[in-house]
Amino acid sequence: MNKSIHQHPERTHGGRIPCLDGLRALSIFGVAFAHLQGTQGFPAQEWMRLPGDLGNLGVRVFFVISGFLITHLLIQESRANGTISLKNFYIRRTFRIFPAFYAYLGVIAVMAMAGLIALEWSDFGFAATYLINFVEKKDWVVGHLWSLAVEEQFYLIWPLTVVLAGWGRSTMIALGIIAIAPVLRIACWYLMPEWQVLITKAFPTVCDSIASGCALACLRGRMDGWKHYRWFVSSRFFWLIPLVIFISNSLASHTRPDYLVGQTVRNVGIALCLDWCLRNPASTVGRFLNLRFMIWLGGLSYSFYLWQQLFLNRNSSAIWCAFPLNIILALMFALISFHGIERPFLKVRAKWFPGKKLVSKKSDISAPLPDASV
Repeated sequence: MNKSIHQHPERTHGGRIPCLDGLRALSIFGVAFAHLQGTQGFPAQEWMRLPGDLGNLGVRVFFVISGFLITHLLIQESRANGTISLKNFYIRRTFRIFPAFYAYLGVIAVMAMAGLIALEWSDFGFAATYLINFVEKKDWVVGHLWSLAVEEQFYLIWPLTVVLAGWGRSTMIALGIIAIAPVLRIACWYLMPEWQVLITKAFPTVCDSIASGCALACLRGRMDGWKHYRWFVSSRFFWLIPLVIFISNSLASHTRPDYLVGQTVRNVGIALCLDWCLRNPASTVGRFLNLRFMIWLGGLSYSFYLWQQLFLNRNSSAIWCAFPLNIILALMFALISFHGIERPFLKVRAKWFPGKKLVSKKSDISAPLPDASV
């Protein structure tokens, strides 16, 4: 088994990995800013129109973080117990994801029956079964749930893959997905034109973003042994990575090059930035990401992502979709969801299915994999 030579192991803050909540906060800000564009009353100054789809970039960051965090949790369980309980994993995910998700769906169902919003019931059914990412045209109020469908499909597949294949093979699978997904996207573009609108939504064409986070979690125990990487990640040249991410995002409208190269560049770049943040929690960037407000907003990000879609709708003339009332209502409903649904169910989960903290005080999250090196 390889040995990590990481000299400054990352610590958790109250059981949380530093910087991750701050990165989630930046991600949800990107989604909210993108969706606010064009809503009633929102300033339309040219300088506010940033190049590229900031919302999609925000979702991509969420995917990379999700792949990293879930894989890290599985690694921790594997280290602690020598195995992974799929049953407990799925139960914990159910308590974490389902209550707020189905509460949102329940509210929009009531609003649709009352004639307050437009909703195709077929779209509602696909959303409720986490299949909406395979639907071409969908109503706005459930359109954003495609990303949660991708996440849920990942939760179903990845832990099972790890259990069946082991960590070494699973790492190679994650790397293989990163390599193959661009080919699938471009092949779908040419060979299945009727599916073009689903490229980057259907799981096989977007899962490489999550796989990038999975690969990072699996490889961190080896990366300190890579002399050139160690030099690069500690040098000023590393700031080329976020620059390349934003340039790539601004060129995303060049569809085929983006499918083949651009999305991979952003996925890998985001994973590298995540690694840098984990290594440098005491830096200016790290301190910013670990501000109480950023941690608070990052913790609120799931509920906010669910509810913002109802209010940040540029195609609606409803009063609740007008700025600044729309952002106020989105935050208000997110807070209700977080404190009234998410936290109570997480407390029940902690009582019935107690899990271990992410990292103990003496633990290093860049330690090698439990069973084998890659």
